Amino acid sequence: MRRSEAWLLIASLLVALGLYLQVQPGDKIEREREFSVPLQVVGLEPKFAARGVPSSVLLLATGTEEELRAFDTRQVEASVSMTRAEPGEGEYAVRLNVPSRANVRVTARDPVIRIQVEERTVKRIDVELEPVGSLSPLYSYGGASFQPMQVTVSGPASMMEQVAHVRAILNLEDAQPKGAYALDLEALDSSRRPVAGVSIEPKQITVSPVIFTAPTSRNLFVQLRTKGQLAFGFEVKSYTITPNMALASGEPDLMARQSGVLTEPIDVSGLKADKTFEVNLVSPEGVSLSPERVRVTLIIGRVSGT
Repeated sequence: MRRSEAWLLIASLLVALGLYLQVQPGDKIEREREFSVPLQVVGLEPKFAARGVPSSVLLLATGTEEELRAFDTRQVEASVSMTRAEPGEGEYAVRLNVPSRANVRVTARDPVIRIQVEERTVKRIDVELEPVGSLSPLYSYGGASFQPMQVTVSGPASMMEQVAHVRAILNLEDAQPKGAYALDLEALDSSRRPVAGVSIEPKQITVSPVIFTAPTSRNLFVQLRTKGQLAFGFEVKSYTITPNMALASGEPDLMARQSGVLTEPIDVSGLKADKTFEVNLVSPEGVSLSPERVRVTLIIGRVSGT
């Protein structure tokens, strides 16, 4: 066949193909759709751990527009079989489980992945609870109890060498009195950076924060109390209390009932002259005072007309 005849044949085929495509129904033309699914590792012996396993794989579905629209990607499963895995790096084929009723073809973008297999190491590590954020001004944080207090961390030996802490984060902004919260755990290295590729069992702890209603504070006047009798013919002309107010703090409902602060009784028996006392304040139960002591000066004089 001469070259000119060959070119003429190719041109004819192209024209024929174009005419064929023009007369095909649009819903019969095949299209592609990308999606990802979780990747499962199956068959790996418990004494081994895998590194470099992606959490998901990218798949390609091919079919008509109608078929792709009806296709439920959630029904597709992807896995790698590591039944015969040995320590070291190896290539493993991605296996797909596609429902038989699906009218599309499904393939993996990367049908083979490289995975590092190592000996599995296991540790028991205490859980550290880290509170972050701040409570509403109406509450105060008094620590927390949680269970379990120790968890099992396992994974490839090279990654487990880095694990130094297991942490749960408690966001105080979301905490409420008498609340209980399930918090995720994460493994950290000695610099408190996350360590990937290890497993924690259990994956969560249950935390019960201790949250109190925040105390309120107000200034209360100090009120003098005395006991005993002055010497005959004498009386208290005046007195000064320094300071004359104390800052009282306590639960809101308790503070609402406080009208003042009393001194301990000062014994004035037989007094004939001015005298200064250092005296404690009487703190009602559940109320803290600042200061707790005051100075009282009594001005003593003769009763008028004697």
